Amino acid sequence: CRVCEDMCVSSPNGLRCACKGGFHFNPANLSACLPISSACNRGFYINPQTRTCEDLNECLVRPCEQQCNNRAGDFECTCRPGFIVNPQDRYRCIASTSAATSVITSANTADRIAVCQIGFYRNPRTGLCEAEPRGCPPGYVVNPRNTSSCTDIDECQTPGLCEDKCVNLNGGYRCSCFSGSEVSSADWTSCEKIRVCTYPKDVIVLIDTTTSVGPTNYKLLLSFIAEFIRHFQYGNSRTKVAALLYSDIVRQLFDLDDYESQEDVINAILAAPYLGGNTMLNLAFDYVRENALFDTIRGGRSNAPDFVIVFIDGPSMNSALARAAAENLKNQDVTIIVVAIGNEVSVAELSSVASTPGDLLLVQGGFEYLDYVQQKLDRRVCSETDD
Repeated sequence: CRVCEDMCVSSPNGLRCACKGGFHFNPANLSACLPISSACNRGFYINPQTRTCEDLNECLVRPCEQQCNNRAGDFECTCRPGFIVNPQDRYRCIASTSAATSVITSANTADRIAVCQIGFYRNPRTGLCEAEPRGCPPGYVVNPRNTSSCTDIDECQTPGLCEDKCVNLNGGYRCSCFSGSEVSSADWTSCEKIRVCTYPKDVIVLIDTTTSVGPTNYKLLLSFIAEFIRHFQYGNSRTKVAALLYSDIVRQLFDLDDYESQEDVINAILAAPYLGGNTMLNLAFDYVRENALFDTIRGGRSNAPDFVIVFIDGPSMNSALARAAAENLKNQDVTIIVVAIGNEVSVAELSSVASTPGDLLLVQGGFEYLDYVQQKLDRRVCSETDD
């Protein structure tokens, strides 16, 4: 993005040039900016040759993921057959089905919802119409107040589902355990005592703080990371942790040497601010390498294997840059473990980012199910050797 006159921003089609307030892009040179003229309405510019106001074709900078329709003074993103505009992001598209009979647009062009035919229901997680030949989907029942809709079943009202605690979810539930124990991967309902890792490890955690995560899921993510840290003895002869927040910017929370106690590290994690923004994973990898965060002057140790643990919930804006930045770290003997959350992640991209196939941990269903990879993550990091 060095070719941009003002600044570079991410979009559904990658990086593009943008202009600061009071300016718009030059239709004759998309990397340059022109001052907005008060003589023209929003979405128009003064043609320097004719000195008249002409429509600014916003579609030239490709703001839409699929199709862009320029209009006088504005533009609209549309989707190819089989897709609808994402209700949460007017620039992107999500898969649809023939069950969507129409798209309703309110005064806000971002407010679009699919209307489902009889025999289909609108999945509350995805917003898509899905076939339901037998009524409501698993985990739901017909809503007694509105028989044309479904409502969640609270499975946790059934005694004995979980050994310790039951957490109700939309369309399901999960079990959790009291402090000092974790859900057993053998049946996901019983609890077993946490095995505390005593080996020296240098761990840098990269925390996804992008807009797609959202404040509620962000708190779940921070709680999971805090619990993960509790599974390791902390100190100069044991495990040490550093942490970064990343989106389209990178903010370092603390170095490997900044805290002496495990509780101080956990408190710093739980207090991490939510930033929002786009997913620029390469910036986080480059920050670790360029700032030598594993160096001894930053708290790193020669006798401790180096781990970077990435939490991510969607594709990065530039997968080629993410792969290249990850490769640079792996060439410095850093093991990269990726915890990929939800169904929007790019498995192909993250498989090449992770050090080995076993270092890509997939969390299907969302942040509520992070517990299901807890033991795999613990065991991958806590091994006597770093092979």
